[in-house]
Amino acid sequence: MKIVVVGGVAGGMSFAARARRLAETAQIVVLERDPYVSYANCGLPYHLAGEITDRNALLLHTPQSLAAALALDVRTGHEVTGIDTATQVVTVVERATGRSYQEPYDALVLSTGAAPVVPPLPGVDHPTVKVLRTVPDVDALRAMVADGATRAVVVGAGFIGLEAAEALRHRGSTSPWSSWPIRCCPTGPRDGRGGAARTHPTRGRRAGVHLTHRHPRRRLPGRRG
Repeated sequence: MKIVVVGGVAGGMSFAARARRLAETAQIVVLERDPYVSYANCGLPYHLAGEITDRNALLLHTPQSLAAALALDVRTGHEVTGIDTATQVVTVVERATGRSYQEPYDALVLSTGAAPVVPPLPGVDHPTVKVLRTVPDVDALRAMVADGATRAVVVGAGFIGLEAAEALRHRGSTSPWSSWPIRCCPTGPRDGRGGAARTHPTRGRRAGVHLTHRHPRRRLPGRRG
């Protein structure tokens, strides 16, 4: 039996590991679009803050370690672009080379995860507008801090938004700049009225984060000066 899993990290790799334990002889292929197949995404804000100093500490497993431990065929940088359920074949593109090939399966698992919700606002395509979901995302944010960024606006006051704001404030307190003026703006009623922003107002104040509950973003201006 051949199982193809589309997507790694928490969902896909948990399934693949469990499938190996239940089916020791099955061929299991994991196709992950991004460069990393298993990492501690909950640790991303702490790496941004500098509390986790070693970037490699975020990386839990590699294709090589998963092959050795669980006999999994894990392919990073491989994006599934099509599914033919009639012939039970997926079309895959190797992103580094552009090579396209077909991978047959007996069972197919889709675990592609989610994408950050980016509000459709003017200025959202500005190069200083970033998201925080993956290891390359936190790399980009750390590079901006190292490049001299001193002000931040965090759109979204859920747990990730608050942790990102706290991380940026922490970086400012240990850098040549004296403080980070950070505003944390809820994107909707869930996080503005009943989510983490309401649950942790004192945590935000302790971290030097200003929570703006009733002022949703209308536009995202670029860096000035």
